[in-house]
Amino acid sequence: MDGFISLYDTVVNDRKLWSPNSLLSRLLYKLERHAFIKADIVLVDTSQNANFYSKLFNLSPAHFLALPLATNEVDYVPTPYSPSGECCRVLFIGTLVPLHGIRTIIEAARRLASRQDIQFQIIGDGADAPLLQAEIADLVNVTWQQRWYSAEELSREIKASDICLGIFGDTDKTQRVCPYKIYSYSSIGRAIITGNTDWLQSAVGSALCPPFLGVPVNNPSALADAIAFLADSPQERIRLAESARSFYAKHLSNAASMQLLERLLFAESNEARRE
Repeated sequence: MDGFISLYDTVVNDRKLWSPNSLLSRLLYKLERHAFIKADIVLVDTSQNANFYSKLFNLSPAHFLALPLATNEVDYVPTPYSPSGECCRVLFIGTLVPLHGIRTIIEAARRLASRQDIQFQIIGDGADAPLLQAEIADLVNVTWQQRWYSAEELSREIKASDICLGIFGDTDKTQRVCPYKIYSYSSIGRAIITGNTDWLQSAVGSALCPPFLGVPVNNPSALADAIAFLADSPQERIRLAESARSFYAKHLSNAASMQLLERLLFAESNEARRE
């Protein structure tokens, strides 16, 4: 079963649309747990999510397997990064859900408003759109495209960027996911700043040269400092772009995912024959 997104976790825990004690929440919990029980293996995107679902639904950790998402590798292809030497373009793509921490991004942009060489571009729409619209009204260093973009269009925007932003929310879910935007940014190969989450720390480990620049979540000052640092360090942007692409190829690519999936299916096939 593909359990990449838990409806219960999304609706009740992350977006808080329903109270945990409501009838609908309890019914949704029972429905989703029943579906998980019926599956032999539930596929999720990270080991942190696997552990979380195991505890949330009171199921064995062995019932869940972390597997990288499938990525559009037709549009999101490696593209060498070369600093233009002009304006530093900072890009965020997202559906403006709580885990993204759009307020943190806006406040970081506000702190950098005096830097005419740093411009922010936000692409996306969602729950926090009214907040975004109100907060950027007086910011000349932020542009916002609210319309739907195709994968091909998003790819062009990522390739034209100098720095790409991940997630900075303070929700529990922020700590345990690797958002699809990280796949897209790193597949192409661009410098990435994202929250220093539990997932990031486990994925990077004690690497001396981490592939992404991690900052504390819900901390606009730290994010602004990181953006300013990279804006003034074109060579570091080049290094991070290359490191992100290498990390993607090894850990997040379709080939890496397929190896894990084939290993799982082979093991299940052998178990079935033994039975």
